[in-house]
Amino acid sequence: MSQIRNPFEQPSFVNPWSLRVFAVTLAAAESGIFSLQEFQQALIAEIRKHEAHGHCIDSDESYYTRWTEALTALLLTRKLFTGEQLAPVEQAARDAATAMQRAQEHHDRQHIHRDARPQPRPLFVEAAQ
Repeated sequence: MSQIRNPFEQPSFVNPWSLRVFAVTLAAAESGIFSLQEFQQALIAEIRKHEAHGHCIDSDESYYTRWTEALTALLLTRKLFTGEQLAPVEQAARDAATAMQRAQEHHDRQHIHRDARPQPRPLFVEAAQ
């Protein structure tokens, strides 16, 4: 019989970037930049702010976007970098994400188009006995 485990003991990640932001957060906490409790409070604040604007956390992407904002806010308060240094990196990440999304949409359209072609009918069908 398998033992039921806490899902937070082995988190799963839908997107590779969410795994990366999770890992960066743990590395920053382990190196003493901030504590996990500080990060938790920052994450709670980001989620509250998001929900106050009428949004909800309805996906992995939405949750880890809040996570990224909380991490960024903590790192900015620690003065590890400035907003001016972060802006071009953020734009490059957004551009890469947009390009990946467009490539996926193009792939999906080609796949749907290919599957939409009528299938050839068999030339001969043997009658059932």
